[in-house]
Amino acid sequence: MKKKYCPECGNEIIFDYETPTRSFRIKNGTLLRDDNNLIDNPELLPYCSYDKEHNIEPEIDSIDFWKWVDEIEIYFKENNLLYE
Repeated sequence: MKKKYCPECGNEIIFDYETPTRSFRIKNGTLLRDDNNLIDNPELLPYCSYDKEHNIEPEIDSIDFWKWVDEIEIYFKENNLLYE
């Protein structure tokens, strides 16, 4: 697996693992789960390690970039690094 770097500043691209928000409500004195986004899945989000606002998707070979992101996500899933 190879590293990728931000086209704007050259710093490493890293990932955040985001899970959907879990909501709860009180019903008849009991705390119950009440998720608003049951269809949302956890996901890996790539970003520049120096500045999250940098455009990390390269102008050229954008398809190659997103294949790389998919490769990272598959690696995470196969090695049980993603928890739902």
